Amino acid sequence: MPNAQEVRDLLEYASQLPWAPSRSAQIAQAAMWADALEGETDLKIDAYLELTMSYQQGNEEWKALAPLSTLLNMFEKNPADFDADQIEELAWLYKGTVSAAGRNPAVSREQLEELTTGLAQFVSEQGFSMHVVHGVRVMLALRKGDLDEAREALTLWRATPRDEICDCAGCDPEKQIAEATARKDWERAVATAMPLFDEEGACAAQPYSIRAHAMIPLLMSGRPDTAWEAHVRSYHQHRGSANAMDILGTHMEFLVRSGRWQRALDILRDSIALTSQAESASLLMDYLRGAALTAREAAKRGKGEDPLGALCTGHSQWCEGPRLDANTPLSEVADRLSGWALDVAALFDRRNGNDYCTVLTREIIEAGPVDDEAEKRANSEWRFELVGERESMPEPISTVEGQEAHPIPPSRSSRGKSETIDETDPYPAVDYSVPKAPTSMREAFDRYIAIGDAIGFSVESNVLTDWALASSENIADLDFDTSSPEEALLFANFAKTLMTLGKQYSAFEGIYARVAPVIASMSDDAPVVTPGFFAKVFGRAGTMMSRKELFSSQLELLKHSCEFSRLSWQGEEVSADFRASVREFLDRFTSQIAQMVPTINRGKISAFDLSTIEDSLSTCGENYLECGDIEKAMHSLDIFESLKPACLRSGTEREAFKRTILLERAELALEAQDFRRAAQTADQVLRSTTQDPYTAFFARLIICVASLKAGESAEAASQATRMNEIISRTPLRSLGLAPTKIITDAFVAVRRREEAIEILEQAILSCTGSWFGQTMTALLRTELAEYYLNLDNDQEAFNTATAAIPGLIECGCFPTASRAGEIANKAAEELGDRSLRLTAITNALKVAERMNDHSSVIALRRMQANVYLNVPSGTPSDDDKDQALLAAEAGISWLDSHSETIDSEELIFLRAGIEYIRGWVYMKRNEPEIAIPILRQSHEMQKEIKDSQNYPFPLAALADCYTQLGDTDALRDLVTELNETAKKAHSSGSKLRALARDIEKQLSDQGEA
Repeated sequence: MPNAQEVRDLLEYASQLPWAPSRSAQIAQAAMWADALEGETDLKIDAYLELTMSYQQGNEEWKALAPLSTLLNMFEKNPADFDADQIEELAWLYKGTVSAAGRNPAVSREQLEELTTGLAQFVSEQGFSMHVVHGVRVMLALRKGDLDEAREALTLWRATPRDEICDCAGCDPEKQIAEATARKDWERAVATAMPLFDEEGACAAQPYSIRAHAMIPLLMSGRPDTAWEAHVRSYHQHRGSANAMDILGTHMEFLVRSGRWQRALDILRDSIALTSQAESASLLMDYLRGAALTAREAAKRGKGEDPLGALCTGHSQWCEGPRLDANTPLSEVADRLSGWALDVAALFDRRNGNDYCTVLTREIIEAGPVDDEAEKRANSEWRFELVGERESMPEPISTVEGQEAHPIPPSRSSRGKSETIDETDPYPAVDYSVPKAPTSMREAFDRYIAIGDAIGFSVESNVLTDWALASSENIADLDFDTSSPEEALLFANFAKTLMTLGKQYSAFEGIYARVAPVIASMSDDAPVVTPGFFAKVFGRAGTMMSRKELFSSQLELLKHSCEFSRLSWQGEEVSADFRASVREFLDRFTSQIAQMVPTINRGKISAFDLSTIEDSLSTCGENYLECGDIEKAMHSLDIFESLKPACLRSGTEREAFKRTILLERAELALEAQDFRRAAQTADQVLRSTTQDPYTAFFARLIICVASLKAGESAEAASQATRMNEIISRTPLRSLGLAPTKIITDAFVAVRRREEAIEILEQAILSCTGSWFGQTMTALLRTELAEYYLNLDNDQEAFNTATAAIPGLIECGCFPTASRAGEIANKAAEELGDRSLRLTAITNALKVAERMNDHSSVIALRRMQANVYLNVPSGTPSDDDKDQALLAAEAGISWLDSHSETIDSEELIFLRAGIEYIRGWVYMKRNEPEIAIPILRQSHEMQKEIKDSQNYPFPLAALADCYTQLGDTDALRDLVTELNETAKKAHSSGSKLRALARDIEKQLSDQGEA
């Protein structure tokens, strides 16, 4: 039979798990063990308090009555066994259990009254405020459909002070909101909710629950924008949560009433499976009302024959419902969910002796859009809307009589609202008319050829690039005219653009191999520029360059650019030799062009060659930045700007030339971390009289990034909002996806995290099946997973990060894949799910091995072995022990096969670590004879590289081995060794001495000292 310490250890382990039946099962085991122990009354009380709380919080509230009854019986027999904290917690749990009884129609009115009377007596006798009892009576009366009783109880509730056993300052006011909503007193509900709308920290449920309960009152009182904000800023906290089913029903009701039935249908499909997990009949009924309304509205809007697309088993301990499979038509879903909702309502009405629940259920099921604006929205294609400004609000109402209410915060005050450029000095309107998108890659390239001599920023070029990135066709599959060096170079340019944006850097090698021979076949004699008359007469032509040299140089520049990007993308270092050779090439090329500027400006040059020079100088700037030389990058742009006379003479519009230069300078200023100059330069671009969506988007992107870097979060959010608007109004199928993280970072900076999540989710949905789309999906999933993790949506974080990893490995983005693995592992750890942790570690290992990240491989193998052996029961199975040993041996095999590529000292460090784990595993397998020499070897390797910080680990495992063998002589020798080692190991001396003292105490207890 386990002892008291083992009970405490199990309770401690369970406390680290999330609220769920799995946690309750562990605590129930601990409570059963505590029951069997003599003289451990305090431990038993703690175990039963923990169990009651776990049932209430872990979606099994109906089970809490049994352990609560045990506690009340113990208290009645001997109140002195309970200390003040335990009595307070008992009162808090008592209140929750009585409230839960009202949500179960099988509990009669008489039983509810008996439970409430018992609660009132307990609360009064212990000197607590009756505020909590009156609050319970309010909610029970509403569940019984007795609004008069609810009003009387609310009056008493408001007249009594709050104390330590009340719900938190965020949850308690929900009673007043619920009573006002039941009476359709929308203004009172809003006036109660809004002072708390932005208040965080009351408890984990708030302010999300307050916002959700405010949605319908806000909408029905004529405040649709704030109601939408309430939905957006609360839904993600409730999504996928079985014990928030009632609130999910409210979300769906709000969405249908506000004309957003398509989003409600998405929620229905995402959540219908939760009906089998309803912890109370009231949660099930509240959910089914919104679900039935949603299905009815979808059928009404012409989707009646569409399949449900999800499974509903119909199983429920409260009221069996219909089984609906993925192919069930929505019209049938509507009828059957409506019937189920009314069946549950009838259970309450029979208990209550009225028809309140049935009438309310019918009213909700038969509702529709609340006004003409909502009806108009319902007839339109749904798009996610950013949160707008809040409407005017009523005077705030307190929940305690005579107490002044908190003021209602102004719109967005809690999210960093302040004056921005678009408010103080708006930019000219954007002209959203753009060229028609191509219909094939062939057409896209032909149109690209047609603008091959254009200089600078081109709307047509952006349209073509945007379409091509989203296309399933591959540019590499196209042919080009091998007799035309111009077309070959354009092919390389277009392919490089697509492959860079699509992260297919290595694929450019094939393009290079096809284009290089065509350029190599060019004549060596044809010059780029023919000098003017006077330059010829007076011999001032200067340095000259052949067209072959120019074309070859541009191709090399493209190749270098792709290689820099590939190395960065895959997390590899750029060698000093490669960087030096590229810098030498850049210096030579830019020097030649700089010397040719006067000749180009006065001489004769084709528009195509001038465009090639511009492209080449732009690529020079990119490559100089990769070499860490911002000044020379800027010099490349200076050279291009000095060619303005030639560019204007070739037909380039003055405004277009200026716009190109400004955009390039803004980007360079951003790279130089001169954020003010970057923003000011981009601002000049946006002040143009005509503004196409691509120019507007990229200029705003620069201002957004600069503002974020400079800490101007309000301005960044303003720019992000406008960028999002441009994306929604322009077919930016791909180019709008790449900066999604920047847009979401801007919203997060002003505490609009929920909108950031929505933007990411919508962006993922818009990704096509192209290589670019798949890559962006994987990247965006990683960002989304991190947001989920920060919101404590650990299951979604795990699922999303895990889904991202294969795509990231496929496209070679190993650093981000590694990050996704870390997120998945952290989420699994938070979930307390051992199998998920092992899955996350396995995925992370795939990434680390692909990257040849030896340190991560060994760290993950150590972690894997540890997870296999750390099981809730404390005793791993034989299979777990075998798997742990395999993990350690796999780490050793990795080092053996890569020993020649690892620095010698690092190799010793890694071997010492994995050998320690191998020895520790053998110790855990109760095989100390095998473990001891391995642990000794690990410690010797540590001493070889003076890794004193880690000395305690193998030495502690050795102590366990000697204990298993009962070898007291070895333990005494180890004490001596520990004390001697501690003198030299400053970083771990205190730990070594503590270990020595523990062993001495152990020996003393055995009478051996």
